[in-house]
Amino acid sequence: MPPEIKARIFEPFFTTKDIGKGTGLGLSTVYGIVMQNKGNIEVWSHVGQGSSFQISLPLQKVAAPNESREKRHNLLGGTETILLVEDESTARSALSELLENLGYEVLQAANGHDALAIYHERLSEIGIVITDLVMPHLNGVEMAQEIWRHHPTLPVIFVSAYGDEDVRPKLPPDSIFFQKPFRLEHLAKAMREALKK
Repeated sequence: MPPEIKARIFEPFFTTKDIGKGTGLGLSTVYGIVMQNKGNIEVWSHVGQGSSFQISLPLQKVAAPNESREKRHNLLGGTETILLVEDESTARSALSELLENLGYEVLQAANGHDALAIYHERLSEIGIVITDLVMPHLNGVEMAQEIWRHHPTLPVIFVSAYGDEDVRPKLPPDSIFFQKPFRLEHLAKAMREALKK
């Protein structure tokens, strides 16, 4: 890729694809996760030859298998219905499976517009919303504000790969926010606390 494209590849919503063919969020999400974990990304690119990315991450202590299993068994679950809004399909499927294993029913939406359609169809069942913050067309805050017009007390948990200092100013006061990647036990606990209110 030419230098002027390479200089912008990690910007949110920057894409060289046609409208409707790409969101421009893939590399910016990767960048956010790597930076949050104190890592580094190096990019090499030559026009007509291709590009390569090298990601370096610091070593982490590995939990013992029985310690990992024990933590999973101690997670707080429930039977409520969750509206999960995440435009990245792999992340959405993985989180949905984890939440279903905790006993919840999960309604999945790939973007804010789909989420509002599901909400209006199943509003009497939905107990909590978990939404990515940065999405094309209708972001998580805009979607939540539309839901709160009809149901002002419905708990909404925001998640994002972007850092706390980048995200906090965009959130409503007293919002529940988790930076990706987050620990499932922290999310599970926050959900139970929000659902009790």
